[in-house]
Order: sequence, then C-alpha cells, then structure tokens
Amino acid sequence: MSSDKDRRQQDRRKEQLALVFYYAQERCEVQTLDLSRGGALIRTPVAFPSGTLLILESFNLCGEAKNVRLLAKVVRATSGATQRIRYSGVGVSWVRAYCSGSEETLRDFLVDSLGFNLETTSAITRSANGDAVFDFPRDAAPPELADPDTVGPYQDKRERLVALQRGRFRMDIPVIYSVHNMHHRGNLVAMGPGGLALSSAGALPFDFSKVTVRYPLDNSASSPRIILYCETELVLEPFRSEPGYFSARILGIDELDNSALFRMHLRTLPGKYPRW
Repeated sequence: MSSDKDRRQQDRRKEQLALVFYYAQERCEVQTLDLSRGGALIRTPVAFPSGTLLILESFNLCGEAKNVRLLAKVVRATSGATQRIRYSGVGVSWVRAYCSGSEETLRDFLVDSLGFNLETTSAITRSANGDAVFDFPRDAAPPELADPDTVGPYQDKRERLVALQRGRFRMDIPVIYSVHNMHHRGNLVAMGPGGLALSSAGALPFDFSKVTVRYPLDNSASSPRIILYCETELVLEPFRSEPGYFSARILGIDELDNSALFRMHLRTLPGKYPRW
C-alpha cells in the first residue's frame, strides 16, 4: 500500500486552473500553481489566515454553461520558488463544488480539471435550491493543525519580530492598511522613525510586500491621517489564539509630503508611549 505522501504526489496535476474570487470588494484573478483532487496551491496577493473560507469560481471553463464554484478552506500560507518563478500564495483544501447548471457540467469539471473518476462523481447531489453539489471526501487533504513541533519555530520567529521593534514605541491604535489595492483593518502595535509593526486577524502581506498604512496623528476618530509607504521585513502568521503580525520599514510619506509633520509628530511620542 502506498503511503499518504506517495498518494498525494500521484494526485497532483501541474496544469494551471484559472479562478476568480472576491475579497474586500476587489475582484482577484488567480491561477493554481499545484493542483490535486484534495486542494491546490494558489498564488494570491495576501496571506489569508488558516481556516479562512473562500469561494473560487471557474469563470472561463464552462462556455455558455453556468460557472462552477469551489468552496475552499485555507490551510496554510507559503512562499518559495520553482525553476521558473518566485511565488507567494495559500494552500487550500477543497470543501464543496457546486454549479447552478446541469450535473453533467459539474461532473465534467471534476473529471477534466481535478482528475476525479466517473465512479467518484456519482456522489453529486442536488441542493434545495436546485444546484448540483459535490462534497469532497474529508480525508482528501487534511488541514495542517498546530502541533508541538511547530511551537518552537513560531516562538523563534516571534522573538525575531520583537527584536525588530526595539527602540520603537509600543502602542495599540486601529489603522487601515492596504496591499495590492486590498484594504484591511489592523492594530498598530509599534512605531518609530524608520519602521512600524501591525497585528491583524485578517489577511496579511507576504515578506517583502509593499504596504500602505493610514496613520492617525493621534488616537481619535477625527484625527488627520497620513499615508506611510512601507515594505514588510518579517511576517508572522496567526498561531492558535494569537493574531498575525508584520513588521515593515517606512520607505516614504504620502504625496502631500507630510514628512516634516510626521517628524514633528514623532517628537510627541516619548511622553505618550513606552519604548519596546
């Protein structure tokens, strides 16, 4: 009997599958980098937390027929390189495929795009609203759960992130940050002349991503905001009950050239916040 590792290797398909999803009111067109009957590695602009559910649509596979949609669960965020490209993306596990068209449309997608056999696709059913539905086997791609072996690497990376904040001011201010025109809410936890750090329970940038932060000059709803252009130094993914964090270098101030205002603001911070 082949091992789980061997079986998953045999399941993989190198063909790219074009998909689209909507997040933060933005349409995101993506392609799979590695595809199997249980899930896929998808190149994305941000790292979604493990457990995030995404609805991905095969917008160009079915011609005049209704599009097939895939409910997928994020199981990990990753970055790396192949012989041809560098990539950043998320690993997803398929949960359900459904289509408002015929059962045959969904069956063709499962067979032609994901590599299922006809016997397996006999499990296609009809939902209460008439959709053709296929629920993926639960053991197709089990989520990667936190275990004791991952505690050490997480703590090491967290210590590196904390070390980057030394000399910066410790704070807790709600902010909006943007990556690839996708806007997210987070909390500014550190600020200094050359860098900052944020915590977020939502999508995170990858390492070396360009990020803009709308920074309030004081911690109030009516405070004026300036735009800080940054590049991430280190990204720490959510772990168990901990949110995600990222540290970033400040590359510039917004187009209104508020650099003098920002420097003046920094002089007020020692009386308000302790240093890391």
